[in-house]
Amino acid sequence: MGVVELKPSLIGNGWLPAFLVSIVLGVAIQLWMSRGGVGGNLQAPELSRLPNHVFDSFNVSEVDEHIRVLASDEFEGRGVGTIGEEKSTRYIASMLMSRAFQGGAAHGNGIESFFQLVPLQGVFTKTSSYINFLKADGSELNLRHGDSVALSTDHREGNVLHLEEEEVFFGGYCINASESAHRWNDFDGVDVSGAVVVCLVNQPRQDDSFGGKDAALTYYGRWTYKFEELRRQGAKGALLIHTNESAGYGWSVIGCWADTENVRLDPLPEQGKGLAVRGWISATAIDQVVPLGTAGLIDEASKRGFRARKLQLIVGADLRLTRRFFAGTNVVGVLPATCEGSTTDEEAVILTAHHDHFGIAPDAVSHSDCGESSGEVEHERPEEDLIYNGALDNASGVGKLLSVATFFGSLERKGFCTRRKLVLVTPTAEEAVLLGSSYYAANPIAAPLEKTVAMMNFDGMNIWGETEDVVGLGAEFSDIQRLLEASAEDEGMVVSGDAEPLQGLFYRSDQLPFARAGVPAVKITHGKSYVGKDEGYFDRVVGDYNQHRYHQVDDDYEYIQSHENAYEGATQELKVSIRLLYRLLNGSGRPHWKPEHAFAKAQAELLGE
Repeated sequence: MGVVELKPSLIGNGWLPAFLVSIVLGVAIQLWMSRGGVGGNLQAPELSRLPNHVFDSFNVSEVDEHIRVLASDEFEGRGVGTIGEEKSTRYIASMLMSRAFQGGAAHGNGIESFFQLVPLQGVFTKTSSYINFLKADGSELNLRHGDSVALSTDHREGNVLHLEEEEVFFGGYCINASESAHRWNDFDGVDVSGAVVVCLVNQPRQDDSFGGKDAALTYYGRWTYKFEELRRQGAKGALLIHTNESAGYGWSVIGCWADTENVRLDPLPEQGKGLAVRGWISATAIDQVVPLGTAGLIDEASKRGFRARKLQLIVGADLRLTRRFFAGTNVVGVLPATCEGSTTDEEAVILTAHHDHFGIAPDAVSHSDCGESSGEVEHERPEEDLIYNGALDNASGVGKLLSVATFFGSLERKGFCTRRKLVLVTPTAEEAVLLGSSYYAANPIAAPLEKTVAMMNFDGMNIWGETEDVVGLGAEFSDIQRLLEASAEDEGMVVSGDAEPLQGLFYRSDQLPFARAGVPAVKITHGKSYVGKDEGYFDRVVGDYNQHRYHQVDDDYEYIQSHENAYEGATQELKVSIRLLYRLLNGSGRPHWKPEHAFAKAQAELLGE
């Protein structure tokens, strides 16, 4: 490793404090001086268990500093494609450089070698847009965009889009899971190509096909899956029926979506021509045009054997749009394998933590209403504060990722090596439905996906105290579970299941694109059993955050600092995560999805099995 050079542009523009520059240079020099003396003494224990003494000097104070910097007003809320994101990505890349990581991109030198540009398009639907339903009796229902309906399009070009007299199908839950253990296919023998399809969100819950009423939400229940499946079916349009119960949030979330720019990858990666019209429609509106009503449709679609059917409706639409094209930036750093003679040094383990947030608010829109929190909550924003600092979401996750970088970047000095390379990615545009991670999964630059044995994701941090348990969202679907259990046991903890299974949290963060591609994935988060607290403590403190801080300007550094011992829980999370990463980096085999899981087929295809 040569001496790390920090370009003057990184120091002189005022965003990187002078004392941090000295820290960066100091750490870089120490690493450079130390790498030559360990040599053949490096070891990777057969059980891949880190001894406790390697954590003797472990300190999460650097996590606090990273949060303070990234969540400061100077970084302007880290909005995608803004100067705030540029400052953030340069800060993160400089930290990785100082910890012996190399740029993961195949282009550029120095700081630029850490950047992967993500092409994006923003589409805004004007309120003059509308959709019109013609019923069998000749009566009509005309709905304006934002009033019981929210509309957008997959189409990449054109600011005016028309649909005239299109057939409408009811697709039930719009699930095609015929090859999975669920054995469910709403489209079996039915051709909906060229039609507008109305879908229910969530999944059938009236029998045990998907586990029953209280079963965890599967990927087939996610609203994003519905659009993906209808693209595969060749539909011209898709409208998702909204109810508070099935979506898990109120219509105000959809109303906010209607009032803001819809950001997507440019072009969309899905097969087919894309949906000319896609969006949401309220249950109240459906009740006006379908005789069965929403309740009747739910009952019909929940029965095994249901098949999509044509409704006695004709639909037309007129969309007026504005568009802009821009780019976000993924940061990608690589720590090469260090075990001499390793035969798995081209294989990789990925750790992610998205760096983006909502930036500076252009108006009075409350992004908490746009988030998929449970229920509808009114928020008042201080007039003087327009910056969504995103301290817990997700400056904290990036801070934890950089702490992991510090640990593994100095592991050689402690006499330990790794058989696989560690890839750290901070994706852009997670808040716009996982766009940065989706782009990386489709365009991996640090290691091919077939060489990526597993991935882990950080999104948030436990600031409410120590717990007796840790949660690995998605771990139970693959061999990662047993490795996580061993890692938790090393820290005197146990592994618990998802604390909110009906929310489908595994399918709502950056681990999902990797899982869909076949890579076993896990999101590490905290449990519910807080040391010395009553059973309701989790619901109170996490509920308070979700209602009053999540996607609000009040999610700031001061909020984290207001908690006594805010980093005790984070220390637990990090130690378990590091132990799990070490096992993944040094294990002789690779994790596999359980055969019955939806992503097992994707892994088999990825590995040519």
